[in-house]
Amino acid sequence: MKVISFLNHKGGVGKTTLCVNLARAIQIHDDPRSIMIVDADDQGSARDWQNAMSTPLEGIDVIGADRAKTLLASEDIARSRWSSYMLIDTAGDTAEIHGIAISLSHLIIIPVRPSPYDVWATQDTVFLIKTALRINPKLKAVFVLNQCIPNSTISGDVIKALAEFPEIYTLTNTLSHRLSFARSANGGHTVYETKDGLAMKEMDLVTNEILDYLYGKNDGSKKEI
Repeated sequence: MKVISFLNHKGGVGKTTLCVNLARAIQIHDDPRSIMIVDADDQGSARDWQNAMSTPLEGIDVIGADRAKTLLASEDIARSRWSSYMLIDTAGDTAEIHGIAISLSHLIIIPVRPSPYDVWATQDTVFLIKTALRINPKLKAVFVLNQCIPNSTISGDVIKALAEFPEIYTLTNTLSHRLSFARSANGGHTVYETKDGLAMKEMDLVTNEILDYLYGKNDGSKKEI
């Protein structure tokens, strides 16, 4: 089982949205037995997303684990359900939850919005990842540029700024600011249940790059897939 956690001390960067859409994308592209989303945020956004579903997405389960003891136990629950992936959606500044999530994970995903303020706000998260890498050099971490404005030069500037953190791979593929991400969440869906082909294509590219990096098919040289 592969464990992927979504971390950023800054709120509003789209951790939950990316988490649920990535779960659906992995289901489509990797054909796993099942996927468990662990909602480790006391706001319960992933659980709200699940509750909004009119028809449950078969093969994707959501459980709440916003306390240290329950988050630690979530790995055993996922294994008992034969999950192929466990995705942990964390809150902003919750040091204990972040530490546990990192200790369980094979990959850390750090969503970043394309603004200098958001890059500066990642400093605490980067420090945490650097510390974890000293303990576990096999841990992998990636920046995902999220909520980008199409045809804007600011995204390129942010990618250059993130290059200052070579320990963390920056995905070459990005996600644009599209209403379909928010609208689909309102109904407990993902962009794959919409007619937004551009959003689906972006998620496909991001997902394939993440999986390639997770499984060592991408050496982190920032080449296009």
